[in-house]
Amino acid sequence: MNYLFAYLLSFCVLVITLLLIAILKRCFSLQSCISRKLTHILTGPFFILTWKFYPNTSLSCYIAATLPLAISILLLFCYLFQKLSLSQFILQIMSRNKDPHELLEGPFIYGVVISLITMLFWYDTPIGIISIIILCLGDGMADIIGSQSTRAIPAPFGRKTFDGCCSFIFFSFIGCLVFEYIIFRQIWILNTLAIVSLGCLTEFISPSLFDNLTITLTTSITAFFIQW
Repeated sequence: MNYLFAYLLSFCVLVITLLLIAILKRCFSLQSCISRKLTHILTGPFFILTWKFYPNTSLSCYIAATLPLAISILLLFCYLFQKLSLSQFILQIMSRNKDPHELLEGPFIYGVVISLITMLFWYDTPIGIISIIILCLGDGMADIIGSQSTRAIPAPFGRKTFDGCCSFIFFSFIGCLVFEYIIFRQIWILNTLAIVSLGCLTEFISPSLFDNLTITLTTSITAFFIQW
């Protein structure tokens, strides 16, 4: 019963988040790229907040991990059956240009990597939480703020800006410290700053199509070898 309650809570939080973003998009005429990034920013952190409701067993992480994985499967379903109302709803929220192929790029990878991080690290260690927060808040805010900046800096792939990089570090760092305190009642300032900085560097040199994967890999591997 505890598993069911926690899973339903996670599911409801996800659905409410998506509905809230859809309402904001309609009320404020948000561009698709903004609603997509709001989904990117909010779903991961809200998902983490439901972890503590799962029973303290080795099975919990695997049960919880099925939810983000199910979202990736849903994106595949929406791509295959594009004319359904659900597919159109998801497409409006999670694509930049309402191109169905985009569902199988960043958003699909996003769900898969969060599922893997959940299974591998859970909340027994800060590793997974830090990796997810950096991916969600850092990468998401860097894209939103960076897209409005004119201070471009040379990068191997795509357009990167000074403001975007600063936003990545600031929001990742603050977000990680907040979640460290919420979950563990302590913070690791230097460790977090080092991981966030490396995550920012990874985002800077990565193709936008794969940055969800590269950022998560880099930050989780680095955090794994740090003494907590």
